[in-house]
Amino acid sequence: MPPIRILLVDSNVSFTRTTKEFIERQFQGEPRVTVLDPARSGFEALTRIGVELPDLILIDLDMPDMSGVDAIRLIRSRGQLPEVVILSFCEEGELRIAASYAGADGYLNKSDLVEQLPDLIQMLLNRCLQ
Repeated sequence: MPPIRILLVDSNVSFTRTTKEFIERQFQGEPRVTVLDPARSGFEALTRIGVELPDLILIDLDMPDMSGVDAIRLIRSRGQLPEVVILSFCEEGELRIAASYAGADGYLNKSDLVEQLPDLIQMLLNRCLQ
């Protein structure tokens, strides 16, 4: 079975490094979970998605070159079907709705990441087993 490939998209280097390490610790010994090197912008993510083919994209809303919502719209317009989950501290209802309309599959508050992200990844693993 191929691994689940996860791409973090966030301009905050400290956050992506810490999140990548957290995922790798949580799934240590699980060869089916691979965390790709993070993308620092929406544009970088768009260029890498077609090559690296992630199964799960965890993307911030606030980035310097384009918003996460715009990046999701472009990902979906290309017909790419990875799971796309917004990771943000922002709790504005309008942004969550915009992300949903753009094609986001979910929304996790960064402050809830430790509790919720392992379950999300495990759900994808279980889905791949079916």
